[in-house]
Amino acid sequence: MSKLFEKPTTPKNSLQLLQWLIFEPILLRRYEESLDETQINNILFKSLSINFFIIIVPLTLVIYLISVVIIAGFDLPLYKNTLFVQQWQNYTTFWDKIYFFVSFDDYRSLKDLALSLAIGFGFSLALGFTISLTVILSGGLTGGLAGSLALCLTLCLTLGLTFSLAFDLAFDLAFGLAFDLAFGLAFGFAGGVALSLAFGLGFGFAGGVVLSLAFGLGFGLFFSIFFYISYFRLWLYPWHFIKSLIAVNFTNNPYIGDGVIWLPIWGITGKLTNLAQQDPKTGLAFVNFLQEYRPLQKQLAMHIAHASTAGNWQYHPLKQEYFLPPPLIKETPKLTPSEDWLNKFEKLKNQFISYDEEHHISLQKEQLINFNEQLQKFRNLTILEPYRWHQYYLPALDQWLTAAKERLVQLTQDAEREEPITLNIYRYGDILDPDRDQKIFFGRNDLKLELQHEILTARTMPMFLCYGQRRVGKTSLLKFLPRLLGSRFQVIDQDCQSGKIYNLQSWLQDLHQNLNKIFKSTIIDWQQTDNWLQVWNKMQTYLETLSEKHEEKIILAFDEYEELHKRIFSTDPQQGKMLLGAMRSFSQQQNQIVFLFIGGTQFADLKNPNWSNYFIHAMPLRVDYLKPQDATRLITEPVDLNYPNAVIERMLEVTQGHPALLQMLCRYMVTIANTESRKNMTLEDLEQVITNKIVQPHIYALETFWTEFCENYQCHTTVEEILNQQPITNKRNLFKLKNYGYIIPDGDNWKFRVPLLEMWLREYREGCEIT
Repeated sequence: MSKLFEKPTTPKNSLQLLQWLIFEPILLRRYEESLDETQINNILFKSLSINFFIIIVPLTLVIYLISVVIIAGFDLPLYKNTLFVQQWQNYTTFWDKIYFFVSFDDYRSLKDLALSLAIGFGFSLALGFTISLTVILSGGLTGGLAGSLALCLTLCLTLGLTFSLAFDLAFDLAFGLAFDLAFGLAFGFAGGVALSLAFGLGFGFAGGVVLSLAFGLGFGLFFSIFFYISYFRLWLYPWHFIKSLIAVNFTNNPYIGDGVIWLPIWGITGKLTNLAQQDPKTGLAFVNFLQEYRPLQKQLAMHIAHASTAGNWQYHPLKQEYFLPPPLIKETPKLTPSEDWLNKFEKLKNQFISYDEEHHISLQKEQLINFNEQLQKFRNLTILEPYRWHQYYLPALDQWLTAAKERLVQLTQDAEREEPITLNIYRYGDILDPDRDQKIFFGRNDLKLELQHEILTARTMPMFLCYGQRRVGKTSLLKFLPRLLGSRFQVIDQDCQSGKIYNLQSWLQDLHQNLNKIFKSTIIDWQQTDNWLQVWNKMQTYLETLSEKHEEKIILAFDEYEELHKRIFSTDPQQGKMLLGAMRSFSQQQNQIVFLFIGGTQFADLKNPNWSNYFIHAMPLRVDYLKPQDATRLITEPVDLNYPNAVIERMLEVTQGHPALLQMLCRYMVTIANTESRKNMTLEDLEQVITNKIVQPHIYALETFWTEFCENYQCHTTVEEILNQQPITNKRNLFKLKNYGYIIPDGDNWKFRVPLLEMWLREYREGCEIT
């Protein structure tokens, strides 16, 4: 909530408390919830005392005197040519005439009149105070204040009108009119919807029929009129309307001070939405204010939300942080966009993010072209939505279309200048994205077919371990899995390196949120507990429910799963063992949910608890280098360059199909082609790239072997022995290097599988800092 619209939590004094009763019922309710019973009773007793002895007495006397004057004005013509008129004319001052009129009536003395008034007034106050205190203290703060206000008004009007009218009108009419007016106004201020319907209609109209014989025919009618005039604040509407004509802004409008405006104020919605389009930030803050403090203004809040959102779009074209959907208010279905509109906006936003986060100029140009096409379709769709809200967005969308076309012209000119020969679409440091990197994703069909076959034919669901070296494309493969596997599978991927995951509960909560993004299923009550199996049982029940409702095979893919061992399982090995056992049992008892662990470590290398002891049935899938035919396609197909066979063979030889290293070579070769404006590549170009760009310090795809793998398995000495063609002294380390695919036999000795890695080790291993 913006400080501009903050409301106090504690009233300054009793007057503000009464103001909250009438105008700020939410603030009063929150304040009441913060008090105990003793505090509430003290406040109510103080309020009732103030009402009776400071408000009722003087106000009653004023009403009495005003009533006497009015009666005198109406009664004098009736006494024409009588003794009353003759004596009346002898008094010259106003107060003498009033004194004579009061004392003359019924030929009583002023002393008798004063005594009757004092006795009646005192008895009424005592009885009213006692009854009021009893009723009010049992009604809570809100009910008590409302009752206090109602009784206060009733006593004032009843006493004042009754004692002045009793000598000229029937008592029942006087009391009925006072009661109707006082209680109608008071309960109108403080009453709720149920009270207005049940008490107002029922007691008002029914009472008007039943009690008319006793209190006059007008009781029910007057009560209902006064009740609804006050309940719907009709007496304030002229003031609100006049105020809205003079000056309206977000901090000066009727809704700031009055939380119970039922009926719309003519013209104010248009004024506030115009302001919201000009100042979207304040407009959205005002929307939050209305939602929190003004529950009757849901429609107005949704209008302003649309206008503010459209204003952000219009004043910040092609700015990702402002391209957001409107905040939705579920109580406003007529102002809520359709599901189709919201889904299309989400796709449009994702396309814009792809454009905005693309750093390669030619690829950025392609992304912008796609965004332009989707934006035009989205504008056409917006026109078909209801006019009551789509009107806000059309100018903003037109602004975005204009800005996107201008940006496309600029990108086209820049691309022609920077890449005159061919687009450079290769990536070597990023995860490949299925929507934009299809042209440089090759191979992996063997893994796809194996995964499909095992999942679809298994009676009980197998568990998979997808492992491989760093930078060989494991995460990229995961991103492409949904397209590779097809519609019979639903892949839910979770990044276990995320900062959101720091213990068992946060891990399963994050997984649950990822599942709910797809399946929109039930909510889990994640109560804090130290018992891991209790937490897992909640997730297992949830997964069983999903498997019953959906036909697809659900693949839970845990990327960089080793982090789960570090952050969770190894922190309490005993509970970790039980949790691994529970996961194994669940996997073996059903054939719908698949566990797919993805990482650079095999289960056998995770100890305490030992994962391999529990996941013996897990099927290993090794993500290795690209096969020669797929690596050749990666070199030749994405770009329009001429590679002699000797160059292709040399690229395959030095990389052995290592995806990241091959992407690096290709990218730098394309850079040379565009820089020198030629398509024919040579061996000299390739050797220049190898020497100046690849075999260099801090190339992660090479350095990570020495700083991470060798450090984790303490195999630096074995690497030295292989480089120097010396006998291997540690057979365990030799096995690790072979098992993970870093070395291959070389006659009676061993050598590194990737020549570029060996080049880097010979050049930079000694100077590389190991963390």
